[in-house]
Amino acid sequence: MEILQKDQTSLWEKGNEMKNENVQSVFSSGKAQVFLKDNHVEAYVPVRADGNVLYVLYTLLDAAPYFQHAVSTKQVLQEFQQLINEVGYKMMLSIFIFSLLFLLVLFSVIRSVLRPLKVFSKVLREVGHGQAVKWEQVKAKELREIQEAITEVVQ
Repeated sequence: MEILQKDQTSLWEKGNEMKNENVQSVFSSGKAQVFLKDNHVEAYVPVRADGNVLYVLYTLLDAAPYFQHAVSTKQVLQEFQQLINEVGYKMMLSIFIFSLLFLLVLFSVIRSVLRPLKVFSKVLREVGHGQAVKWEQVKAKELREIQEAITEVVQ
């Protein structure tokens, strides 16, 4: 059965043997076939009864609206991908800069702790060799306590 709009002509001749290769292919293979031509989709689908193909259902769809949506969707996805890439690069750069700053701060903290310990080590060596020692007072409270203890031992 073919349903036509007003003033629309049929694609098929009624009452004659079908000489369309696609229809014959669906009858012989039993598998549906779909073709894309310009902005139209042609579909040939077998209609079965008792395992045999009795008819072939044919449809012609105007796919232009679907393609328009696909193109606009693709553009939105590309813009979103670009935004994610830009944010990703900025995020990576921020993490890298933060890591460098963290390492610099960590290095300076470790260095500020180790410097007085080196001084203490030097003072203790000099005291061990019997030399007189004069040194500056350290700033950190815990290290100052160690310094005072060493000064008591030396005097």
